Amino acid sequence: MRALYPYKPVYNYPGSSQILAGELAQRMLSQVREIGIQIIEGEPVLDITRLEDGLFHLALEQRRLAARSVILACGMGLFEHRRLGVPGETQLADHMLFYTLSDLALWKDKEVAVIGGGNSAVDNALLLVEQGARVTVVHRLPEFQADAGSAARLRERCSRVLLGWNAVSFSSREPAAHEAVMVIEHSQTGERLSLFVHRILVNIGIRPNSELIEKIPLSRENRLVKVGTEMQTSIPGIFACGDVVSYPGKTRLIVTALGEAATAVNSVARHLRTEEEKMVLIFFPPRRLGAELVRSFTEAGYRTFLFVLPGEKAGHSTKNLLTVKVTMPLARFWNNLDPALKEMIGRSRAVVNFIGGDFSALKVSGQGEEWNIDGTASAQIRFSFLELVLGNFSPKGKALWFNLAIGRHKRNEAGGLFCNTKYGLTGLEKAFELTPKLHNFEVINICLTYFTSMHCEHCVTEELAASGQPLTGEADIPRFLLQRVEALGEKPRPNT
Repeated sequence: MRALYPYKPVYNYPGSSQILAGELAQRMLSQVREIGIQIIEGEPVLDITRLEDGLFHLALEQRRLAARSVILACGMGLFEHRRLGVPGETQLADHMLFYTLSDLALWKDKEVAVIGGGNSAVDNALLLVEQGARVTVVHRLPEFQADAGSAARLRERCSRVLLGWNAVSFSSREPAAHEAVMVIEHSQTGERLSLFVHRILVNIGIRPNSELIEKIPLSRENRLVKVGTEMQTSIPGIFACGDVVSYPGKTRLIVTALGEAATAVNSVARHLRTEEEKMVLIFFPPRRLGAELVRSFTEAGYRTFLFVLPGEKAGHSTKNLLTVKVTMPLARFWNNLDPALKEMIGRSRAVVNFIGGDFSALKVSGQGEEWNIDGTASAQIRFSFLELVLGNFSPKGKALWFNLAIGRHKRNEAGGLFCNTKYGLTGLEKAFELTPKLHNFEVINICLTYFTSMHCEHCVTEELAASGQPLTGEADIPRFLLQRVEALGEKPRPNT
């Protein structure tokens, strides 16, 4: 509205009997800025793609952005004003010849030629007459295409109306370079006239550039994007509103576009909440069990983020899977992560954390509830990473954290088996208890050594079985974890 017709009056906006389009647009922008939303202007989006990390990558002229969801509110695309394509037009453009009105004061009391016969040309000509300009309207057809009422008012107020004339050339009048010479020719007789004016306004239409929309593989209808009642396009995570969309009963008004925008925003919020519920993080699993967990979660539709150590094979690429190699130093690794990806990690509600054989190397004192981590040793990178991730978590709603450890079982003097893993995991569990923003997490500890040695009655896995959640072998773990994670998304049943 600001760029194409800033001075066009809007009559059908609630709460205002008449408001200029540019003023209305400026009020909307000011309201958005007041709540702290960043606006990037003058830099069009060139392409939108979705990469294997699940994020949408937006290519701009000078930067790239990443987002978890996108709303297309781009109207019919970028617009270009139609040019006449006659000699002298390019030379006078932007200093004597213009395609839109900007500062009205520059047109006040001037000799002006307006070229065009549609609504924009007629409305702008009337506006310039009100500013005291002496306006000549030139139109190539014998009749106006504008609204009949506007055309009638123009005939009454305009200095001169020339129908059936074409502009054939422009030049600046010497020595008075502030005055332009516009040569016009009658379409039937071939007669030519020269008009001497200070400023020229060309309003012969606009040419939409929908190149961006055409690049995105969306379902479309007559070049418009098809959406459902929630403004969802055919690509999950991309929503649309305004003139760019098509649906049965669509009405093209500013007020309906704003209603569609509100629907799209709320749909994005629901989409992101669902996305958080359908997302799992897996930290440093052994290859076989890790592969089974990845297969189990991805086939169930969960976006699975697999974090592996340097030198480990990433495994086979599959739908819904993103593999991230964690490198040293960790601070640099974390700082270089895409901000949108870090936000997704921090909001995850299901984490499977594997503690490898070096868990047994932790220095355990007393009952094992105190342990030390050497954050500089690459062998203990998983523990340093764990500490880093815990400091950035802020999940909404109930969340699950699974600790799967390869620990130690040894016999006591009486010959009974004793699980050292239990005490190390208990110490880790205390980190959640002592951190307020981690209180949403339910921590479930599983000792993998339990399945390969004599079943120890003191083992955390044995305790899990005693609570009614039996695990008879390692093969049961993927199913067990998936069931627990799926229960996060279940709504509580009403009491009957």
